[in-house]
Amino acid sequence: MKVQSIIQEDGFEDGFQFALDQVRAFPTCENLIYSLGVFLQPSLGLQSVEHQSKYREELAKLYFRIRNSENIEIKKEAISFLFYLHCEKEEYEKAATLLNDYPADTKLMMAYLHQQKKEYEPACVLLEHRMLEIAVEMQSILIALTQVSLSENRGDDAEELACIQEQLAKQFGILECTAYTAKLECAINKKDAEYCTKILSLLLASMEGKTDISSNILYKHLNLSDDNMENLPRQLLSSMIEQLKSELHDETSFLKENSEFQSLLRRYREYLER
Repeated sequence: MKVQSIIQEDGFEDGFQFALDQVRAFPTCENLIYSLGVFLQPSLGLQSVEHQSKYREELAKLYFRIRNSENIEIKKEAISFLFYLHCEKEEYEKAATLLNDYPADTKLMMAYLHQQKKEYEPACVLLEHRMLEIAVEMQSILIALTQVSLSENRGDDAEELACIQEQLAKQFGILECTAYTAKLECAINKKDAEYCTKILSLLLASMEGKTDISSNILYKHLNLSDDNMENLPRQLLSSMIEQLKSELHDETSFLKENSEFQSLLRRYREYLER
């Protein structure tokens, strides 16, 4: 990019003016504005505070022109830049209005806005909600990676991924019963009845009590302790017992004659009937 060589040889001011000249020459080229903006932003931090403000205002004018782009990435970049600039200038209503058109999840940006306004309670709610979403998504990815590793006969990789998935579920306070999902996949793949029964025992034991995710320090501002949430593990336990009783598929048929497995089923059937 020519603007880079100009900045290196003649300084940021000349490079910035060259970029503006390019935009004037091609005023409707969204990709040009986007590329120049993304390239110039990191260099702004190296300028004096006085000059940073001037350059940001110029960039804001360019980004304002492409804020309604049909290209999602361009639109996200433009709105994001304008949003944080408005927050910096304490123009909070303008910042909030921009988020109405932001084409992606806005929880982190809204949390930042609340934080800047010293509205800490709603900021925490949004941050914790987003963290829970990310943790659940990461867990799903780890389970999928475990399954792929097993399909490719990479047993050691699958075991390691399953351990990471278990640790993640426990560290991030996700329902404990989900912590053993990937390990159960590994156990079934091995057709090891003893190991499989051990993992099932841990999984089923984790479903016995009520759950209250909001008691975790990570989610203390979230209201996740309603009756449905507290009874969820018992509902899951009942569903899993029925499935284990009636749907021993080909991949789990090795458990049918295992005495420990049958004893486990009987114990939890009796528990549910109490």
